[in-house]
This record gives sequence, structure tokens and C-alpha cells, in this order.
Amino acid sequence: MNQQEARLLIAQKMDEDGELLPNVKDRAKRYGWLFWHDYYSKRNEPGLPDVFLLRRGVLLVRELKSHVGRVSPDQRTFLDRFGEVALAAPGVVSVGIWRPMDLLDGTIDREMR
Repeated sequence: MNQQEARLLIAQKMDEDGELLPNVKDRAKRYGWLFWHDYYSKRNEPGLPDVFLLRRGVLLVRELKSHVGRVSPDQRTFLDRFGEVALAAPGVVSVGIWRPMDLLDGTIDREMR
């Protein structure tokens, strides 16, 4: 088994809330980001992204998904609208989806540095 295959097996078993979210939060603190995640979103409008990170005039907006998690239509709408803001403010706002593989291959660390 090569490294990529091993990462895939780990990513497939990693869940969003119990493993991915705490790792994102830990990295945010390590890299000096202000971290926001609504732990009780039942009263919010559906679709609001999971994580907002702020640092030195930059906003990262990220939806967290498991390896096979799907983005709902409401989530897609929010991500698209934030994406419009990102187009108007390049380098200031960044929008995307993070999955376990992004944690394992270093993508999340690169984007937070």
C-alpha cells in the first residue's frame, strides 16, 4: 500500500464533527486565526458554512464535509454568494470545502499559513 492509498483509507473513516472539525480548530489556533463555528446551528438559516476564520484582513469561509459528504442546495447557495464576495475581494476572502483528505495531504495547513 502506498502513501496515497493509506491516506484514502484514513480519510474514508474520518468523520466531520469528531475528527475533521477539531483538527481544523487546532490548526486555526496554531496559525493565529480567529475561529468561529456554530455548535448549535438548528436555529440558523440552513446552509451557513461551518467555519469562519479571520486573520490580518483575510477571511476564510469553509464548509467541512466527510470524505463522501454532499453539499446541500442551501449550502451551495451560501458558498456561491460568499464566492461572489471572494471574486470582488481577491486575497481578502477565500471560500471552499475542506474534507479529510485536505487535512491529510497538507492542503488545510497550506491554506492557513
